[in-house]
Amino acid sequence: MNVVLLFVAVASLIFIILNLPTAKQPVVNLQVTEDRNFTSFQQVMGELQKREIKATIITTGDFAKQHCEYMGDLSAKGYEFMAYAIPPKIEITPGIPPTQTIDLLPYEEQKRIISQTKTDIEDCTNKSVKGLRPIRFKQNEDTFKICDELGIRYNSGFSIAEKAYAPGHENDNSPYAVKGHGFIAIPVRSAEINGSYITLCDHPMLASFAPREYERILKSELDKSVQNNETLITEIHTYTITGGAQRYAGTEENWDVFLGFLDYAAAKNAKFVTVEELCPLPITCAE
Repeated sequence: MNVVLLFVAVASLIFIILNLPTAKQPVVNLQVTEDRNFTSFQQVMGELQKREIKATIITTGDFAKQHCEYMGDLSAKGYEFMAYAIPPKIEITPGIPPTQTIDLLPYEEQKRIISQTKTDIEDCTNKSVKGLRPIRFKQNEDTFKICDELGIRYNSGFSIAEKAYAPGHENDNSPYAVKGHGFIAIPVRSAEINGSYITLCDHPMLASFAPREYERILKSELDKSVQNNETLITEIHTYTITGGAQRYAGTEENWDVFLGFLDYAAAKNAKFVTVEELCPLPITCAE
């Protein structure tokens, strides 16, 4: 009888242990943007490879072509690429003056730039480019139409703080399908600080906060994303995070901030994913 009771007690204890609530695993999509500084890009990607961290690389066709072999190697290792839609700084097409954001260009010029960027990256990576990132989160209905026409399935030009969102998604930090189109919006997370939103990207963060405060916010937003059952989608520019962009105060600390966040994420057992892993096709994200 005692043996039976002991067996029951042990079995009950095992059942309780196996069914104890476990801490949720943080999920992170790290978007790494670079179009000019190869040394900074190598430094960041070297650190990510050492830690076996997946990331989404956002770059231009010109930058990819300049470092084609390196980009192909990263692609072979599983890194994902998105086309960085940046208008040319000089007049390429007669009658089309240079501008800073793609939404100011006519449909034909937008399509030429996005299509060429996509093709140039694909030539180096030997993989289809399914994602687009318009510079400064600026795009319009022409951009959306071009995404559909070119088979773009992921668009990260969305942010609550930048007021860049589809109707009905004004407060969404998580991916969602854009009604009437065949692509998924991938919003870069916006953090609410003192009643205002700011995009969780190194540029606006370091323009508004000291580096260590930026680090604190990053860690806090990682914890909040777990509480809200969301993925933390954040962006860095490699020339900024390595200290190459002198217009951002405290650049000598930026690299330590980046490493501090990666260490914190590792301590939390965070899973780093590509956009395609986060929201695989066919569309499975919220409508």
